[in-house]
Amino acid sequence: MIIRVAKTAGFCYGVRRAIDIAQKARDEHGFIYTYGPLIHNAQEVERLKSQGIMEIKDASSADYLVIRSHGIGKDTRESLQDSNNLIDATCPNVSKAQRLCSRLEKEDYHCIIVGDKDHPEVLGLLEWGGKNAIAVTSVAEIPESILGCKVALLSQTTQDERLFKEIEKWLTERVADLKVYNTICLATSSRQKEAIELAEISDVMIVIGGKHSANTNKLFSIIRETKTPVYHIEEACELKNKWFASTDTVGVTAGASTPDWIIEEVVVAMEEIKNETMEENTELTMADIFTPSSDETYKVGDILNAVVVQVGQDEVLVDIGAKREGVVAARELENFEELKAGDELELMLVKKSNREGAPVLSKKAIARRKYENEKRQQKREMAKKFDGLSASFEEKTEFEVTVTEEVKGGVVVDLDGLRGFVPASHLEIGFVNDLSKYVGEKLRVRIIELDKKKNRIVLSQKDILAEERESLKVETWAKLEEGAVVEGTVCRTAKFGAFVDLGGIDGLLHISEMGWNKVDKPEDAVNIGDKIEVKVLSIDRDKEKIALSLKALQEDPWVVASTKYPEGSVVKGKVLRTTDFGAFVEIEPGFEGLLHISELAYERVEKVEDVVKPGDIVDVKIIKINPDEKKIGLSIKATLEKPAAPARPRPKKKVAPKVEKKEFQYSTEDDVPLTLGDVFGDLLDSTKE
Repeated sequence: MIIRVAKTAGFCYGVRRAIDIAQKARDEHGFIYTYGPLIHNAQEVERLKSQGIMEIKDASSADYLVIRSHGIGKDTRESLQDSNNLIDATCPNVSKAQRLCSRLEKEDYHCIIVGDKDHPEVLGLLEWGGKNAIAVTSVAEIPESILGCKVALLSQTTQDERLFKEIEKWLTERVADLKVYNTICLATSSRQKEAIELAEISDVMIVIGGKHSANTNKLFSIIRETKTPVYHIEEACELKNKWFASTDTVGVTAGASTPDWIIEEVVVAMEEIKNETMEENTELTMADIFTPSSDETYKVGDILNAVVVQVGQDEVLVDIGAKREGVVAARELENFEELKAGDELELMLVKKSNREGAPVLSKKAIARRKYENEKRQQKREMAKKFDGLSASFEEKTEFEVTVTEEVKGGVVVDLDGLRGFVPASHLEIGFVNDLSKYVGEKLRVRIIELDKKKNRIVLSQKDILAEERESLKVETWAKLEEGAVVEGTVCRTAKFGAFVDLGGIDGLLHISEMGWNKVDKPEDAVNIGDKIEVKVLSIDRDKEKIALSLKALQEDPWVVASTKYPEGSVVKGKVLRTTDFGAFVEIEPGFEGLLHISELAYERVEKVEDVVKPGDIVDVKIIKINPDEKKIGLSIKATLEKPAAPARPRPKKKVAPKVEKKEFQYSTEDDVPLTLGDVFGDLLDSTKE
């Protein structure tokens, strides 16, 4: 009995990544908790539990909470962020689908997700897609009311691609504005395709995985359609010997949540069953020993033309010529139910005789041989492709490749059917923090290491980008001059400004040159990725420094203001802030003036806030403007009518008491001399008294 294990069986990189993240978090923080089971495999979840990684019911009580590989919804995530330290282990493919749903919801698209509406991944996608998002598993579940809307079709990452294509075709014929995003994981597609191929060349198929695992159940369903007997198990103890009676080839595959250790246990158990079966089959009958063979003209592996003689319950009797009849087990035929006597079949002789002495034939054995031949041919082609890469390596040929998965230290790409590795340090010129965003994206690469013996291909995108940047740099320096207006892309920001890629060269746009009005932080004026026009202020070719300005391309608001707002004009303004001596009022963005406390009112103002407050819209008169000094004087008082002075009673003058005038007699006789005593004598006498 030959046991073939599918290459794609077991953990996908998304599940393996989730477990690695959880184990790393456990090492850093001790016991950690997961929001729901980390993966859909009870045995692996139990193993993780023994390591201190446990599912929790009440998320609010967890210090550190790991988001499982299936992801969570937008609303759920926001509610958990309030009370937990979240560690995101969402599969990158699921994260990509979530971002798509969120963007499409903002663009008013109705998201149709092909998937199980009760599956955790789909529940999360429905939240990201908004109130108009729905999940379907067939065309019949799509409401007619949605057909007249803007529709976007997405898929659960583990969905059957055939179903997705069927729904896509149906919608294409009925929806005018349709966007299609095949979000099925590449690993899922490969797993399903290989499972079908393996089933076609196997007598029995074993599918290993959790009974609640969506992708494992899909595998089981797809294989069952091939009519090959298939059994779904979670552990080796579920295997039954009778499944492998008279079986030559067994195919084994496993869901994306099935760990390697469970697959190994199952294969070991099957090897034990195989050994028991071989011992039973080595027992020969007397007829086998003494009956001479009459079919020496046929060899095992020959393709024979046979005619159906009789169709039994679980086998078919066929005439193979030379007066011999052979048997074909029902499981070795593709259309057993449709066969009837007289039908012609092309069969392979797989055993010269069974216990009854009859030749044993098979239809599926032909498919198996074809499969093996194709595999050998593929290996030859792969070797040929590898040899062809030697010239590409020497010539530094550029390839366009698609990233298939994220691995430790980099990403894996498909290079014309060969597996290539791009280290994280060779993805971009700068540092790359998040590798998951590259999954499914295209890269431009060249080979930097080729080892046929180790089947190793290492590629780089950074080398191509660096060469292009250097070439562009030379070209840019040649045409760059002070005063020129050039277009560039904001590539990074700092506290003091932003760096703008001008074409292989970065120039500095200082924060003071981002506009005439005050800019608190660069992100208030520009964002990374913005394409902007800037003026070259200065160039230092020796130090490779370039100073840029946005402000220089903008009209000075103070120059405009002197014409637009002449002295004496009354305008509306917004109070920005107040001080002890007045308030600053914005006439328009970047143009503000001082409203002095003495200009708030005719009466005396003790406190500015008694008259105006920040945010108030006020009428002000421009009483002075000086564009050179960038100063403007404003007045509220000047917009008001000057109040009339109140009438006040005239103060009475104080009247001094009347002094009685005394008349003095002066002698004019010549012989009597006039003295002071003669004049003031009376007064002096009264004083003495």
